[in-house]
Amino acid sequence: MRKVLKFPVLMFCVFLSACSNKSSDNLPLFEDLDFQLIKGENVVPIDSNIRNAYSELFNNSIIQVPLFKSVKHNDYTLFIG
Repeated sequence: MRKVLKFPVLMFCVFLSACSNKSSDNLPLFEDLDFQLIKGENVVPIDSNIRNAYSELFNNSIIQVPLFKSVKHNDYTLFIG
């Protein structure tokens, strides 16, 4: 009897862990702060080209802000620092 109940209980736990109240169009930043993505925006991995473009724009002063996330759209690129 115990083995019969283990599988449904395990599947229920897996199902609950897969559920989330956050939609896929939100980019979690930290704590309860999210960045809402609009249609056509995608989070892209930070490679050397993105890092160089960000550094040219934002790290020319005494205060430097590290790059945290990058969002790409056909018309623009967003940097989140």
